[in-house]
Amino acid sequence: MSIVRLFVVSFLLTVHLAAFANNSAVQLPSWGQQSDIQSTLSSKGEQIANIISSVVAILSILGMLIGAAMFSVSRTDDGKKWILGSVCGLIVAGSVYGIVGLFI
Repeated sequence: MSIVRLFVVSFLLTVHLAAFANNSAVQLPSWGQQSDIQSTLSSKGEQIANIISSVVAILSILGMLIGAAMFSVSRTDDGKKWILGSVCGLIVAGSVYGIVGLFI
């Protein structure tokens, strides 16, 4: 008896959810309703990647300046680490910019 009751309840729940899903509507954002959505998403992705790579590049240059300051006050090991990390950051920022330019 409990299996039949469980089946009936699950069937009624499924029918109710299917009817609700049929009547519901999803509202897209304004940029999602345009006919040329691929170019819009492409330009948004390019803008985001440009912002991220610019921030990483600025932080890398600041890191180089900090490393140079440390290097000049005889903290050479710390200065070398800062400069090496900054160069790696610039390489990553340039790679991101290049890869995004290649695919988008």
